[in-house]
Amino acid sequence: MLTTGKKFYIHCVKNPVGFLGALGALGALSPLFLGTMVVLFFC
Repeated sequence: MLTTGKKFYIHCVKNPVGFLGALGALGALSPLFLGTMVVLFFC
């Protein structure tokens, strides 16, 4: 069973940090994805 502190950690720290990390990784890698798409489309 989850304690109140554990629930707070999961809902208010872990989930937002994971979401923001995934969003940041997607933003950082989007030029690579776009470049790959352009190379594959025009070659």
